[in-house]
Amino acid sequence: MRKVGFASALVVMAFFASLQAAEEYGEVEYDTDVARVEAEEATCGVLTESSVREQCGLTFFHQVEILKCLKAKVAESEKTLKAAEKAAIEKIVQWDEDDKYINATRTAILVSGKTFLQYRKDHCALSASMAGGSLGASMRHDSCIIELNNRRAKQLHDFIDTIHLR
Repeated sequence: MRKVGFASALVVMAFFASLQAAEEYGEVEYDTDVARVEAEEATCGVLTESSVREQCGLTFFHQVEILKCLKAKVAESEKTLKAAEKAAIEKIVQWDEDDKYINATRTAILVSGKTFLQYRKDHCALSASMAGGSLGASMRHDSCIIELNNRRAKQLHDFIDTIHLR
C-alpha cells in the first residue's frame, strides 16, 4: 500500500509540474500574441480584421464579452472616422489652392465617403458570410467595420497631411 501511495504522489507531482509548465507556456504565448498585435498596430497604424478579433479575444474569454468588446470598438471607429472626415473638410478650406479646387475636393471627400459606406456594407457582408451561420459571423462583420473605418480615417489623415495650407 505504501508503494501505491508513493506512486500516486509522483503522479500528482508530475501533473502539477506539467500544469505549471502549461500555464507558463500559455503566458508566454499570450504575451507573444499581445506583442504581435501591438506591433502590427504600431507599424501599420490599423489592425486587420482578424487582429481586431484577436485583440478582443486576448482581453476577454467568453464570446459574449468578445462581442461587447467589438461593439465598443465599432462605436469608437465610427467616431474616429467622423472626426477624420470633419478634420479633412476643415483642412481643405484652409488649402493654399484656388477655390474651385477646394470645392471640388470637398465634394470628392463627401462623395467618396458615401461610396465608402456602400463598399463597407457590401464587403463586411461578404466577410460575415465567410463564417456561415455561427456567432463568428457577427464578430467578423464588426471587426470588418472596425478595420475599414480605421483604414479610411488613416487614409484621410494621410491625404490631408500632404496639402499646403494658406
